[in-house]
Amino acid sequence: MWLPVHVPLLLVFGVSLSLPHGSLGTDSSSLRGVDADTEKRINVGKTHLQTLRNLETRCHDSLQALVVIDAGSSSTRTNVFLAKTRSCPNRGRSIDPDSIRLIREGKRFTGLRVVLEEWLDTYAGKDWESRPVDARLLFQYVPQMHEGAKKLMQLLEEDTVAILDSQLNEEQKVQVKALGIPVMLCSTAGVRDFHEWYRDALFVLLRHLINNPSPAHGYKFFTNPFWTRPITGAEEGLFAFITLNHLSRRLGEDPARCMIDEYGVKHCRNDLAGVVEVGGASAQIVFPLQEGTVLPSSVRAVNLQRERLLPERYPSADVVSVSFMQLGMASSAGLFLKELCSNDEFLQGGICSNPCLFKGFQQSCSAGEVEVRPDGSASVNEDVRKNRLKPLATYCSVHNPEISFKVTNEMQCRENSIDPTKPLAERMKIENCSIIEGTGNFDKCVSQVESILVAPKLPLPANIEAASSGFESVDQVFRFASSTAPMFITGREMLASIDTLKDHRLLRSDFSGDVEELAEAAREFCSSEVIIRTDGPVIQLPNA
Repeated sequence: MWLPVHVPLLLVFGVSLSLPHGSLGTDSSSLRGVDADTEKRINVGKTHLQTLRNLETRCHDSLQALVVIDAGSSSTRTNVFLAKTRSCPNRGRSIDPDSIRLIREGKRFTGLRVVLEEWLDTYAGKDWESRPVDARLLFQYVPQMHEGAKKLMQLLEEDTVAILDSQLNEEQKVQVKALGIPVMLCSTAGVRDFHEWYRDALFVLLRHLINNPSPAHGYKFFTNPFWTRPITGAEEGLFAFITLNHLSRRLGEDPARCMIDEYGVKHCRNDLAGVVEVGGASAQIVFPLQEGTVLPSSVRAVNLQRERLLPERYPSADVVSVSFMQLGMASSAGLFLKELCSNDEFLQGGICSNPCLFKGFQQSCSAGEVEVRPDGSASVNEDVRKNRLKPLATYCSVHNPEISFKVTNEMQCRENSIDPTKPLAERMKIENCSIIEGTGNFDKCVSQVESILVAPKLPLPANIEAASSGFESVDQVFRFASSTAPMFITGREMLASIDTLKDHRLLRSDFSGDVEELAEAAREFCSSEVIIRTDGPVIQLPNA
């Protein structure tokens, strides 16, 4: 009888496994006529093999570099980490969370949104945001998209290699090159609202480029479709939440937070903190729920263990994670100006009186980026891409299926003074407004921020994800759900404003988040007046 070819191999393999561990099938005691030197060499060989066999049962530690590329709304930048990994038989390789260290942030390069917009400008043609575009015809220009992605990835790769070469010693480089370097590239709100196939195509190209790096430097980068992709707003918030709690040592099994019940079962409570993360185009709010919290049926909580974001051995954690488009620092500033200066209460005779700007400050009526000249005058950037309303105005187009086929989305655009049927330039324009003039009224500013951004009548445009999680506004988050957890605020611009108040001694250097103290400092700062002197503009602080 003939056996399949693999059966004899398995039988031989099985026999080899049944041989005595100490002899490898050869018993030196049965050898006759062997001199002492030969017997010594035999024992050396046996010892050597036994040593190697013992090594196979041990865990091995190695250093591994990891690259996280933050493809945000305004720029793309690498973050290079180093961590200790452990490889154990039958358990794969794992990372020691406490060993993860950021060794350096990279340079800022072009954002993915710009890559896509430049490609569309060239191959879809001028004003593609304001007219129908047959996306199928653009497949012929995928090679050109590939070239655009390649230019960006070359810059990111060169920057990453420069960081590795400058920050690692020679021994570390050997280990890092041997293991390879996993790359995680996640895009956030900057390209979240792109429709059609363009965004997904760009990520296919990016993954290919990461997995095929230049061989010259000796580092092997690799990624996969889970690591390199657009992420949802909720995911973006959860990543910030886990990072915050890891860095503040609130994750894990702290014995001080554990107890053994009467049946000998260990129960550990978590002591997690919430986070409000403010980016350029969106803001995320994530906070843990207390055990037994009852939420409205429309609100969906996330269990971090069930989503495999935390190990099962950690205390169970249920959180609310919600992300709001248009509430990033740049996008909210554009939307706020559009709404405020379209309101007759603040727009008189072509002049928009903005309570959120210093008294005496003036600029032309536009949501473009502003630069203050040495003489105190304000220059507004006329570049369409520098206009903070550009992403929202692009989304609010009748040629976007999300608008043309969904009446509620169109209503949200119109509620925010954007007519989807008009050309892009008109959608970004603030009608009948020529000048914005600051009045420095903090309390009026707060009330307008609340009515326009925090608690609008209708959801802000492009917030389908937030609505699907059960919340249509930030105001609803704190009305429908609550938490006793401390809340941390993150975001470069948010922290910069607090540092400014500290620098001018309006906040104590040890300020720890007291709301009343912050409001009083902001009220005093915002009531300041801009004075133009011969040596340039000066902000005259009260009691200075």
